Amino acid sequence: MLESNLVIPNPKNSRNGASRLYRYYAAYSGEFAQIMLSQLAPSNGALVLDPWDGSGTTTAAASNLGFKAIGLDLNPATRIVAHARFSSQADAERVKKALELLPLNGVPARQEDWSEDDLLTSWFTPNTVRTIRSIQKLAQDRLQDSNRVSRKTSNALTFLAVSLFQLVLFRTVRQLARQFFASNPTWISIPRAEENKVDCSAQDFVACLSSEISYISPLLRQDPISRSALPHLQIAESQALPLASESVGVILTSPPYCTRIDYAMATKLELAVLGLTKLEFSRLRIRLMGTTLTEKTVIQHESSWGPTCSYFLNQVKKHPSAASSTYYYRGFLRYFADFFASIAEISRVLIHNGSAVIVIRDSYYKDLHIDLSSIVQEMCQNCGLMVLNAYDFEQRSFGAINHRSHNRRKKAVETVLIASK
Repeated sequence: MLESNLVIPNPKNSRNGASRLYRYYAAYSGEFAQIMLSQLAPSNGALVLDPWDGSGTTTAAASNLGFKAIGLDLNPATRIVAHARFSSQADAERVKKALELLPLNGVPARQEDWSEDDLLTSWFTPNTVRTIRSIQKLAQDRLQDSNRVSRKTSNALTFLAVSLFQLVLFRTVRQLARQFFASNPTWISIPRAEENKVDCSAQDFVACLSSEISYISPLLRQDPISRSALPHLQIAESQALPLASESVGVILTSPPYCTRIDYAMATKLELAVLGLTKLEFSRLRIRLMGTTLTEKTVIQHESSWGPTCSYFLNQVKKHPSAASSTYYYRGFLRYFADFFASIAEISRVLIHNGSAVIVIRDSYYKDLHIDLSSIVQEMCQNCGLMVLNAYDFEQRSFGAINHRSHNRRKKAVETVLIASK
């Protein structure tokens, strides 16, 4: 059972510079994760789990503390970032060397390295996309070849250097396409005219890559991590955790907020770098929890979601604003159905007397308050979890960032829920 004298810091307060590697809309800082996990300390080698691991804040903190950890997320771009957090300055040197070995007179743009359905063509000219893909393949091949020659590095650790290179690609492409980002940090526009797309030579692109790896290198760990210290990072859905029942000792996580943040759109450029086609991106986008897209599948409101959720859904359905009873209502049904299924899975995999810390945030739909803290507490109780306490912290609201938001409150309430089984 959890101790009653836990110290609960503000999730957003941090002096940790790890986020400088890659900007992601994370719910809590690395410092918060380390403080919480050090107090919850799983016993007898029990696992730490984050079913919405995102860019890997929880799994990085668990590894630093010597705990075995599993981080799951459905977005492959965030899995790359989570892996790259464990790369070292030696990996950075290998990336630099791979870039230096690229042809000085330019990289040949090969037709087989790209297709017209390439998602990068949304923002970059066809010649630039061919160049990016050729550089990407040549550099990654060199990184993998160098490891085969040494025979001293495991496949898991080899992947860290490749992940670091992909992270450098993410940063470079995002920097080149910065003109297409607006006030909403999770949205990127697509130029209508071909002449407005980014055109970049091979030499300039390699120069940008070199600049990014030089910036990143000092932020990385000095000594390479051991294979045994690496967490297990996997692509998986929170509604169907690939874990045995009662196999996890501590869960530290933050589900997607009910703020209509489109997490797929937030990483669309990175997913394009990984080679997702437009169709594959659309399929991923509709699978992610919190998506702004709706499916044709009919979802029924369940009483097991709790009275607070039921009341809110009824208010949405009766709201006079356009599409409240149709599009928005269906979107909320999907979100809470996914949330309840995820809480049920968390309860299933958590051991008896195991600890669960869930960081959530309230929000608004039009003038209706979404009391996510009460909703999640009721869901936990209906899934066999006992909520021991809830700690509230005022934070800057997403509406204050997104100037098109209907509710531009300057403050939102972020809640740290402490539960046990």
